[in-house]
Amino acid sequence: MPAPAYPATLEQLRAERELVQAVRRLIALSSSSNEEEARPAARTACRLIREHGMLIAPGHADRVLESHQEAVERRLRGTEG
Repeated sequence: MPAPAYPATLEQLRAERELVQAVRRLIALSSSSNEEEARPAARTACRLIREHGMLIAPGHADRVLESHQEAVERRLRGTEG
């Protein structure tokens, strides 16, 4: 599967930032002690990661997402200013 194209427009960069933030929240929620919250959160996070071709290293999801979000933020700052 080819690597997804990097977002080019400001709107795409913002959508990418929102996606990363959503996946981070879902991953955090997936470790909830409430199984009725945790399972759907884990499934949704996995679906989003798969659908958007995100690459997450086992045990390093938070760090990878943080690095990705930082890259998007840098691009946004460069585009906005």
